[in-house]
Amino acid sequence: MKVRLKLRDLKKHFTLEQYYRKLDRIPIDERSILIESKKGVDLAGNMKAILKELKAPEYGNYQIYITAKKHLHKKIQTLIEQTGTKNVQIVHMGSKKYYQILSKAKYLFFDTSSVMSYIKKPGQIIINTWHGTPLKKMGKYLPTKANPFGNVQRNLLMADYLVYPNEQMRKIMFDAYYLDKAFKGKALMTGYPRNEIFFDAEKARADREKLEESAKKVFVYMPTWRGELVNIDSKSQIAEMQKRLLLLDKKLPKHIVIYAKMHPFIGDSLDYTDLKQIKKFPNQWDTYELLNASDGLITDYSSVFYDFANARKKIILWAYDEEEYIKERGLYENLSDLPFPVVKTESDLVRELDSEKQYDESAFMESYGYCDCANATKKLLHHVLLQEALKDGEIIDYATHNQKENVLIYVSTLAMNGMTTSLLSLMEHLDLNAKNYFAVYRETSKAKTAERLDILPKEVDCLPICSDEYTFSELVWFAMLHKLNLKWKCVEQHVDQLFRREIRRLYPNWKIDYAIQFTGYESHIIHLFENMDAKRTIYVHNDMVKEVDVKGNQHRLTLQKAYRNYDHVAIVTEDLRISTKSFGTPDEQIICVPNCHAHQTIVNKGKQEIVFQDYTECNISQDALIQKLQEPGVKFVNIGRFSPEKGQDMLIRAFERFADTHRDAKLVLIGGYGKSYEQIRALAKDSRYADNIIIIRQINNPIPILKKCDLFVLSSHYEGFGLVLLEATSVGVPVVSTEIVGPTGFMKAHNGYLTEESEEGLLRAMNDYMEGKIKLLNVDFEKYNQTAVAQFERLMD
Repeated sequence: MKVRLKLRDLKKHFTLEQYYRKLDRIPIDERSILIESKKGVDLAGNMKAILKELKAPEYGNYQIYITAKKHLHKKIQTLIEQTGTKNVQIVHMGSKKYYQILSKAKYLFFDTSSVMSYIKKPGQIIINTWHGTPLKKMGKYLPTKANPFGNVQRNLLMADYLVYPNEQMRKIMFDAYYLDKAFKGKALMTGYPRNEIFFDAEKARADREKLEESAKKVFVYMPTWRGELVNIDSKSQIAEMQKRLLLLDKKLPKHIVIYAKMHPFIGDSLDYTDLKQIKKFPNQWDTYELLNASDGLITDYSSVFYDFANARKKIILWAYDEEEYIKERGLYENLSDLPFPVVKTESDLVRELDSEKQYDESAFMESYGYCDCANATKKLLHHVLLQEALKDGEIIDYATHNQKENVLIYVSTLAMNGMTTSLLSLMEHLDLNAKNYFAVYRETSKAKTAERLDILPKEVDCLPICSDEYTFSELVWFAMLHKLNLKWKCVEQHVDQLFRREIRRLYPNWKIDYAIQFTGYESHIIHLFENMDAKRTIYVHNDMVKEVDVKGNQHRLTLQKAYRNYDHVAIVTEDLRISTKSFGTPDEQIICVPNCHAHQTIVNKGKQEIVFQDYTECNISQDALIQKLQEPGVKFVNIGRFSPEKGQDMLIRAFERFADTHRDAKLVLIGGYGKSYEQIRALAKDSRYADNIIIIRQINNPIPILKKCDLFVLSSHYEGFGLVLLEATSVGVPVVSTEIVGPTGFMKAHNGYLTEESEEGLLRAMNDYMEGKIKLLNVDFEKYNQTAVAQFERLMD
């Protein structure tokens, strides 16, 4: 966590300070209801229908609060007045009053998600209705940079009730947001409150008479948003939409009128001056009331057609960019599989608008409309507020559906390195169905590499950390520990208090049985997992004394505290016991848990072709690399991140001296990331044997290259273990290692070749290989992995 404070953030920090300080002092008001629609930018859909129902006499004793962005106060006030509901107050998003209501409201209704800083208190009841049956891909099926879902997932998991209009939507939502194993509330299959209007034919007739164009054919156009949710640039969409509506308007016959309801991100930006038959959606009308009064709906990929289908009126899908949109966003269903006509051009759209409905949506409604009904809102509120029972099939209780223990494993960025390899190898050898395994990562760290999540086994669910929420004083206490290195007891206590509160915010309604900080790095996560009410384990993959003293990338006080307080400190090799104990770690808390090795997976990977990815960097082409590996001459290889402790510079210098007498020798250096990359690449470029030194950065599968080499050289100055020693052995490549803490014990146990940590030592190893003195390691992989899994399971005894 970087301790940076900008002046514009001060107000937020001080507001949070008051909120968190007073959170548990403010009693819950049993008669207080908070309704939040689209994070305060609107009052529509399910939330408006719920507010309207709350004017019934049985709810007369409730005080209702509606959230609104401050600049939208008048708009929200007008929408509230349209419902006729009394006892309603508006609270501005982010204000002190807003956080007071978050603290005291007994019932909280959301149609998206709450603010990230919200902490659910015991006794509060959360009802999340979402805002539509999804056609577009969502949650885990979208790139994280386009759709961060951590806060949405957090809100869904802490809800007591999730409301659905059909089983298909429930399945999609549970799958997209990893709810199946973790959700402990109830799913209400009671239908959408906003859809009950489509069962009121009398109101449709009455509202139709209020329209100026009641004698014409009236359609509503509601297109979806086409951009990224975190990078909103609507200019191109506005220009495209303006152009298409002008073309359409010229082709429309006089007896057809269209009301255009644009997405809020476009808002009022369209110019309707030159449009005659296409009109701006009237602000005084509720969206669904006008839909109900219309003759039909025009949309594209918006979920609104699932709702409107209840009216049994004509639906037209104007998908002029279908191929492009599907490629960019993805859909759960093919438009061609839906019963509604799909058109591409303005002319085809006009033809459909001017013709009668010619399709049967009965089968579609059996799948998507069977829960919707005329009294959905009443059923929902009577059940939640008045504790009235629902019929069989209308409620699914998940409180006892999955009684397995929950295991949280911090996986960091899943970078292309040995730590990720060891994690995946471990998961390959575990029974992942015996417990609920959740991969924890920081959402911001995965923004640019979201596709890396795909390498996790399908049995492992993801649990992203959506944000950090700190008060001003908490930042100060954290800085006192991490910047000033103050070992005061009060500092430790306040830092612990910060992270215990963060755990309440991130994991409400949760029972965490095991918390495994698998990487052993990142102070924020070390503190977070340390304060969980669970059996806690922190891994040690490297010589952390060297990491602190040489690289300065770890905080000594944090490690000392963690190694003292975690239930287990898991070292990956006995070589790390002495350095780990030097932090004051009790010996009885240290358990040696060797890295598992996916032997057969590596063998299979070795059989694949050499393939560069788009992001792979290499000083020669893929074809040139393949040619080099086929040429005569001994080939040495090193695989590891480009970092000073890996000794690649020392290896290059030793290779140059070896190549003086073996001119056809090759050296291949493969790495994933690291700050020494440019230095190593420059060193290779300036070498007198530059043509025979190959540098590769970021390749998904380096094993086929490894397999074509003759000797793997571990040239590190210090190391954790060096899992690539096992990988090389699996594909029949002998290995040599510098005699350092980490790999030494393993190498000696398996008759491996060790050499001194120097240029001379590496040169000697190369020459000894040429003389036949370095043989393949003798490793029983099945026995090795059995030991590794047994040791890991000890962590959860």
